[in-house]
Amino acid sequence: IQTVSKSPSTTTITSDAPDPSVFGQTFPVTFTVVAAPPGAGTPTGNVIVTASGGPETCTGTVAAGTCNIKLSGVGIRTLTATYQSDANFLSSSDTEAHQVDKANTTTTVTAVPASPSTFGQSVTFTATIAIQAPGAGPPNPTGTVSFNIDGNLYCVNTPINASLQATCTQAGLPALPAGLRDVVALYGGDGNYNGSAGDINYTVNKANTTTSIVSDLPDPSLVNQPYTVTWTVVPTPAQVNSG
Repeated sequence: IQTVSKSPSTTTITSDAPDPSVFGQTFPVTFTVVAAPPGAGTPTGNVIVTASGGPETCTGTVAAGTCNIKLSGVGIRTLTATYQSDANFLSSSDTEAHQVDKANTTTTVTAVPASPSTFGQSVTFTATIAIQAPGAGPPNPTGTVSFNIDGNLYCVNTPINASLQATCTQAGLPALPAGLRDVVALYGGDGNYNGSAGDINYTVNKANTTTSIVSDLPDPSLVNQPYTVTWTVVPTPAQVNSG
């Protein structure tokens, strides 16, 4: 009677490109599984790829030689490809270091009312943060946004909400002077995402005014008699700052 033992196998990670990847990016891990001497033949079955420091995993067949994995932890990760064995071949594994960088973001700025507004009118600026492909959530970006208007900071470190937006309302702004204003939203980033900035040119028009003579006393006056004229100049009521 002769006992035939399972043959040893050799598993090799042949590619984990792109390396580095970015937070949330899905990329392929390719591998080979072959019989190790003195064994011969073709291993079958599955290979499971795991990553250190997280629950991420993917599974591919030996025949396919690849599986796609998504890593969500920034830093150096260790990929481990483990062949699960079959009826004729023993399990084996290989490791490969893989760098995960922060994902990039984009920031856009919108205003209500849209440009132009009128001097003294309440204005709200909103910054919206988006993840730039190939990065992806979850989790989504967190952190704060500050608004730079003509070189001055307002609404400093305003938190991003669940909709990935931060707003700067009239309560945090001065009355914007008439003219072309440069509004920049500065997202500071977080542990998983790089910061970004977005800007708009926003026009503030001069406000209309109403001039009223309130008195001209004495009235009647005499020829050559000095008298006093009193007047008021006020913004048109619809344009008075309501914030």
